[in-house]
Parts: sequence; structure tokens; C-alpha cells
Amino acid sequence: MNCWESIRDKTENKEIDFEIFYLLLSEFQKINSYQKKRNVEKIIKKYCLVNELLWFDLFVNNQIFKIEYRYECNDVSCSEKISEAKCDLCGEKVNEHDEFEIFVRLTKNIEEYLKEYNRNLLFSNINKKYLPTLKDIKKNLSDVVFFIGAGVSIPLGFPNWVNLFKKLEEGLVEESDKKKFKEYLDYGDVFKMIELIKRESSLYRKDVDIKKYVQDELKKNKVNDCDNLTNYKSIFEVSRNFIVTTNYDHALEWRNNKDDFGYRDLISFNRISGTTEFLKELSIFHIHGELDSIDSMIVTESDYINFYRNKKNLDKLTSIFSGKRIVFIGFSFKDKYFKDLFGELNEIFKENSYIITNNLHSMDIDDLVEENLREINIECDFDKIVETNELIFKYLKSELII
Repeated sequence: MNCWESIRDKTENKEIDFEIFYLLLSEFQKINSYQKKRNVEKIIKKYCLVNELLWFDLFVNNQIFKIEYRYECNDVSCSEKISEAKCDLCGEKVNEHDEFEIFVRLTKNIEEYLKEYNRNLLFSNINKKYLPTLKDIKKNLSDVVFFIGAGVSIPLGFPNWVNLFKKLEEGLVEESDKKKFKEYLDYGDVFKMIELIKRESSLYRKDVDIKKYVQDELKKNKVNDCDNLTNYKSIFEVSRNFIVTTNYDHALEWRNNKDDFGYRDLISFNRISGTTEFLKELSIFHIHGELDSIDSMIVTESDYINFYRNKKNLDKLTSIFSGKRIVFIGFSFKDKYFKDLFGELNEIFKENSYIITNNLHSMDIDDLVEENLREINIECDFDKIVETNELIFKYLKSELII
């Protein structure tokens, strides 16, 4: 039985906590160099609170750490693998020198076992063929802009873009209208849903009625302290640039303020006077407006056309996104809404775009390839998406070394 299997055996027998063991290994793997024993014990204590010496001994006794003994002799820096070995310079035992220190690092075997474990973890719900795409994003993080869709806010209780408008069906009376509405819903054609409602419902006749409905629905949700429910914290930790969202909600602002990531809150498109000034600061950019300003919200098809067919707007967007690589997350390529959005922006992005999505059929992937959108397709149940995204972000942050 090798040292890795020995530890796994101890965790299965509840002798040690594997989660703590894994976190510790990951910390030492990131350091990737010899460290003083007292510094290692501080790291252990951060996770274990007590018994750091027991954990240290466990790592040494199970050949997880390799040890180097360092000391000074006659102003010369020396090192040995055995503490009681005799010094070549003076003949005294190594551990009898005044400047004697114990240094440790992970053994090569453990590093390889850990990499293999991390690979299996990362690729449990992602095909290995996406590793080059992940490497490409990681290599170019300084140019990456995360473009956030409604899917990232769903764990907080917010609806996705299509389901946000689902309740509008209550304003329809005729069965034929309800049937047509459902067709548009299934296809993800929000604009057609809205047009049908405006034409056939007595409740929502004008654009402002639709926007007021959206505002009221989203304000029902209160963002609470839910660290483990979304990927927002990790997005901020990975991001080196402004963050763009089509969401009207303030979940990004809440996360930013809670952890003091230093982003400027609530920048809607109509508040950007000059792109040079905008790009100087880290900002949260609500490209389609935000919850507290109905006038800023791009919701209906006419809003959409007026925004994306306006030359001044397109010039400004081109300037903002110039040289950037866009990573979409929280969007469904199955929805017509996203296809329309990407169609408008594709010329601006110049093929430097990716999408982290889930459970796409091979036919949908063919469509992505046609649009020059490089996918990372997660294949798992809905309740595992956030967790799998977190593994991707850990890889991008170099916290998951494979």
C-alpha cells in the first residue's frame, strides 16, 4: 500500500478527516517549495485549529513530507537529509548546530497522486477534451472579461431570463393565446412572449408595464449570505477586468461589498461617458440596465433593437471590449435570447469568446462551433452545476493543480 492509499484508508476508517487532509495537501502543493517546520505548522493550525503537531507527524510518518535539515557552520549554509549525520565541516552532529532548522515539502509521489486526484475531480463532470480551452482561458486571464447571465443568480432564488416572464401568462385569457405563449416559452423566445402579452393582455399593454413587472418580481428576492450557493465570489477572485452582466439584480454588488473586492458598483451603459475613464477602474457593468432604474432597463425587442442598432452604442461597446476575451457564464445557448444577444456582439468580440454551459446536445455544440464560440460543456444534474463551476474557477486560480 502506497502512502496516498494509506491515508485514504485512514480517512475511510474515520481516523482522520479527508477534507482537512485534502485542503492541507492543496495548500502545500501551491507553495511548491521547502518550508520551515514552524511555518508549515501555522498552515496546519489554520485548518485544524488544534493538534497541528499530530498532523505534522502524520505527514512525516506516512512519507507525505520529505525533510531537509538546514544549518549554518562557520558562516557556510549546509543541508542534510539525516538530522544526526555528522557535519562535513566540523564533525559535529547536524542537529547540534545553533542555526539548525527543519524544512519540509511534499514528496514527488504525493504531488503526482494529488494531481491525479484533482484531474479526476475536475473531469468528473467535464470532458477532458476541454482542458486546452481551460488552459487558454487561464493563460489569458489578464484579458478575460466575465459576462454574467441570469443562471448565476438562480441559486439565490432569482429566475432565469425565460422563466422571469413565465408568470405573464396569467394575463392571458384565450386558450389559443396560452398555447402560443407556451410555444415561445419552450423555444426561449422572450421577445415573442412579451409581444403576445402586450397584444392580448389587458394587464401589460405598454413597455413600461412589462418593465414594472420585471422590477417587482426581482425585488421580491433578497440576497442573503449564501457563500456556497453561487459562483460570484470565485468570479471576483479570478477576474482581472470589469465584469459585464445582463442581469438587473444587484447580486454582484452585494458580493463585491461583502468581500470588498474594490469594484465600482452599478455602472449602466447610459452612465459611461468615456470608455478611457471606464477602463481605468474595475467596474460592474450592467449592459442592459439595472433594477432601480426602469429607464435604463433593456427588456423588450424595441429596446434591444434601439440599443444594438445604434452606431454610437456599437462604437462604445467596440472600444470597451477591444482586445478582451469574453467568458459567458449563466447563459443557455438553447435560448433564442442568448443566440440573438451573441449574434449582435459576435462582430465586436472577434471570435475571442467562450461559454461555460451545461448539458448541451452535440447538435447545439455544432451551432456553437459555427458561431466561433468555444464551449466548456458541463454534464451533470442542475444541483451540481455551481460545484462544478467552482472546480473550474479553482483551476483558473491555480488552487486546483492538475
